[in-house]
Amino acid sequence: MPDHLHLLVQGLDKDSRFISCMTLARRRSALTYRRTFKAALWQDGYFERVVRDADDERGLIRYIVNNPVRRGLCQAPEEFRYAWSPTFAARNFSSAP
Repeated sequence: MPDHLHLLVQGLDKDSRFISCMTLARRRSALTYRRTFKAALWQDGYFERVVRDADDERGLIRYIVNNPVRRGLCQAPEEFRYAWSPTFAARNFSSAP
């Protein structure tokens, strides 16, 4: 997306800390971006949501994969240039359940 990013993050163990992960990811990417483009990358804050079951997870993945289509950036998820895996996403998450 040109103005935001969707991530689905899963901790590797019960002691994983989402806030620490996001802080590190934002800090490292912001530094690289600032050095390259001489501008800020991130706005303050972010939205997070806890996913508790497999159905909810699939729905969230479907939402993320289809977001560029809803925004009019492409006709189908597999056409979106920045998709993490266009063919997998289209095959598994393009349509409603």
